[in-house]
Amino acid sequence: MRLRRRVAGLAAAALAGLVLTGSAQAAADGPTPIPASEVGTRSLSTAVHWGTFGLDTPHWNALNYIGARLEADPSWGRYQVYDRGDDGDFTVQGALAPLDVRLTIVCAPTGPHSTWVSVIATSSNSSWAEQERNHIRAAIIALRLN
Repeated sequence: MRLRRRVAGLAAAALAGLVLTGSAQAAADGPTPIPASEVGTRSLSTAVHWGTFGLDTPHWNALNYIGARLEADPSWGRYQVYDRGDDGDFTVQGALAPLDVRLTIVCAPTGPHSTWVSVIATSSNSSWAEQERNHIRAAIIALRLN
């Protein structure tokens, strides 16, 4: 139960970071917050679509495959990946600049050989976020990591 709370907190923090930033640019120190002078002066209409599922594989294995594919496989899209999932935070993050879509994939261990996966897509266009969430979720399942 403690792990689920931690994972939920990680997902919420990742999502909050994506929603608060108005940029797809990756910064070494994380997302850039909106300057205080601009808070309340512009609309942040961001659509969020997410889906979860389980895999019968260790979380590190899922992160390795997903991070590499998101970065290198053109059939997954032309993502700029700024967190490949190799730094111990359970997440892979990237941006699909032409469509203004940000993607966070959380892979958390639920057992020695099982992983809970959450695919979260955000965009100013709800349809784009939904399509990318569906596309990436299906691509991860098609990897047959089970």
